[in-house]
Amino acid sequence: MATATGASGASNPRVVQFSQLPHGWIEGIPRDVRPNSRIVGVFAGHRLAVAPTRNGNFCEAFADVFAGCRVRAAGTINPTLLGSSGRLEVIAGDIVAEARGSLFVTFGSRQYPVAVTWVSRPIAAGFFFITVPKGRTAARLILRSGGHIVARTDTLRIQVPRKHP
Repeated sequence: MATATGASGASNPRVVQFSQLPHGWIEGIPRDVRPNSRIVGVFAGHRLAVAPTRNGNFCEAFADVFAGCRVRAAGTINPTLLGSSGRLEVIAGDIVAEARGSLFVTFGSRQYPVAVTWVSRPIAAGFFFITVPKGRTAARLILRSGGHIVARTDTLRIQVPRKHP
């Protein structure tokens, strides 16, 4: 089974108020937004910091994993895939959706709930971190709200580079 964690470690969505989060930043948060950066929590041992940008988007950084700024597009799941030697090891990222729903990861025909920590405005996004079990090379993410699919990803996989003769 996948370990799918939000800062709470629970499978139910957690909502936190951006204004009540502690100030702070980690490597990967751009200098110009660091004064407004907040620490969301710890996801599978990795601190997450977020910061709003001047144009209404946001930046995120999972310590020692990845960082980047996102363009706000409603109804999107923005995963970052990490792995080595063709093995998918981590799926982490954010969700921008009008409805706060429940996130699921699907490996083959099995579906597992994923803990999501939703951060209020000005971020207005949910964050997740999934440790992928060995032997799994592909996954799909699905966000559901009220029995309806709000957003989904295509199949996610780490591509194994072919060796050239």
